[in-house]
Amino acid sequence: MKSLILTLAALATLGGYEFARAQDAPPPALKKLGLPTIWKTTSVPVGSIFGQIICGPNAKMYFRRESAKQSGYLTPITELNPDGTIVVFDPYQGVGLQGRVILSGFDAGNDDHLYAIANSNADGKSYIIAYDDIGRFDWKAPLSKGVHATFVLPIGQDRFVVSGVLPRKADTEQWTSVTAIFDQKGNMVKDLKRDSDDNDQIQDSSGSFFNPAIQLSNARMAKDGSIYVFRASSPAKVEVISRDGRLLRSLSLPPPAPSARSFDFFLTDESILVSYSAEKDGEILAEGDLLAYDTQTGAVISKYQTTPGGGILACAEGRSITYLKPTEDHKFFRMGSVSLQ
Repeated sequence: MKSLILTLAALATLGGYEFARAQDAPPPALKKLGLPTIWKTTSVPVGSIFGQIICGPNAKMYFRRESAKQSGYLTPITELNPDGTIVVFDPYQGVGLQGRVILSGFDAGNDDHLYAIANSNADGKSYIIAYDDIGRFDWKAPLSKGVHATFVLPIGQDRFVVSGVLPRKADTEQWTSVTAIFDQKGNMVKDLKRDSDDNDQIQDSSGSFFNPAIQLSNARMAKDGSIYVFRASSPAKVEVISRDGRLLRSLSLPPPAPSARSFDFFLTDESILVSYSAEKDGEILAEGDLLAYDTQTGAVISKYQTTPGGGILACAEGRSITYLKPTEDHKFFRMGSVSLQ
């Protein structure tokens, strides 16, 4: 028994030493993230992309494009294939909803389906809508809460993580958010909202509020089935949960500068990647604008400085990140990948 106690004490001391050594380790050196050397021209006409780019299975991307004629929420969804070809479909066709319908968050599942949250002003409800692999309407179900979704993440077993904000009467009111797991019938099965979710709201000169923690949030599922829920708060936070909503760990991600704001999130096999913007336009973040974090501890493991005007950071997979950038004649987007060294 005495030898066992001594062994446990030695292990505890060693563990404390390893932790202290990790805490005292020098910060990672800043690396320059170059641009791809090989580009593939796509069939996507150049223009502003509305909202998030969804990185789906089989290296496909999904997004909506801005339109001078209508709100980005009403524009078609573009599916960009790895060979550069596209499929464009109207997500409103055949859904059977009345009144003015707005499609908010959407995502691609591993079951060859695309899922979206739609809001109708005719009945004031929100719906989960499913489409098949060529964009045809499959099924829909009303959510038990009406939410203008930032994202909807299919997590298998006919369940979805949904995050967004509830309707409000005036722009000058602060947002009330919802983050929860819903089933295929639209029932909330697990509330994931945290007390701090609505505390970091920004008010502009017109008096309107914006909740970056939720309205710039995102979520991805790792290969082991755990779910990473990203909140663009200050500092950014990631909660890792199981498919049934159990909290596995909560990570606070140190920013490259106190005023830096997180605005995009990627999950690779090895790290959490977060893009940052400076408080002032044109300002350079001296400690990097793309940071990689350890998925277990949230510690910074790599810092990158992206190339100004290099294009859109679209998706990340493995140890590479994919850019979208206009062709030289500014007619189409091209895509290319660069390694994260």
